[in-house]
Amino acid sequence: MKKKNYIIITIVVIILIAISISIYIPVAYAETTMRHKAESNIRVPEAKENTEELAPEKENKEESKKDENKELLPQKGYVKVKTSLLLRKTPSSDAKSIQTLRPGDIVTILSYKKTWYKVKSSSGKTGYVLQKYIGTKSNKEYKLLKTYTTYSNSSPEGRNYNMNRASEKIEKITLKSGETFNWFDVVGPCGKEQGYKVANVIIDGEVYPGYGGGVCQVATTLYGCTRKLKMKTIERHDHSAGVSYLNSDGYEAAVAYGVKNFKFKNTTDKDIVFDFYVSRGRVIVAAYEVL
Repeated sequence: MKKKNYIIITIVVIILIAISISIYIPVAYAETTMRHKAESNIRVPEAKENTEELAPEKENKEESKKDENKELLPQKGYVKVKTSLLLRKTPSSDAKSIQTLRPGDIVTILSYKKTWYKVKSSSGKTGYVLQKYIGTKSNKEYKLLKTYTTYSNSSPEGRNYNMNRASEKIEKITLKSGETFNWFDVVGPCGKEQGYKVANVIIDGEVYPGYGGGVCQVATTLYGCTRKLKMKTIERHDHSAGVSYLNSDGYEAAVAYGVKNFKFKNTTDKDIVFDFYVSRGRVIVAAYEVL
């Protein structure tokens, strides 16, 4: 009888051990899986914390960029409008007018506020103008030297297009000290093949529709600017008939590819770039020294 009880007890123990093993293995697996998941979940916040630590550095770079932009604020600018610009007492379009500025006038930029510049005019008056009406370049790269402006009462769309196209060619060059500007080389032909449009041109004293009409006003404006810079004129021609956009100084430069060229030499000790503003018959050229 005792032997039979011993066998029963042994069987019960074996069953209990089997049950314990069957329970332990899934639980152990589950615990291991949960631990792995937990470890995996721990890595995500670590990456996030690193990203958050980098955020202040990004902000500092942006702040530095803003400060850099302030340092790059140009000290000189020119008025780029078709007719005139009012110098305001405060940064508001409703503010009292202090002075009327003319196209091409050079102003000194003192500070800026949103879309307004605080400027000092050549006559010494201080006020505000909208930034979009002032042409500028960085004072760390360029220094504004001179401007010259011309205006034509009659300048249709095709003519303005031609003037812009010719101006863009000149803006791409840097005229080094001692170098000669050659219109034929820089601007070249102004025909249909080069993308110019039909506008009035002067041929043998008569006005005809032709491709490239208007580019002579660009040449004339550039010539006036070079005269103010005291550069040496090598080749220049008058028109065969009167043109309306000449100023009282009489500066004039007619161009016709292969026939009438315009050349001048940069006799200054500075490398020069030219910036143009063209709008509805108004052409302004600004000469900058490359620093």
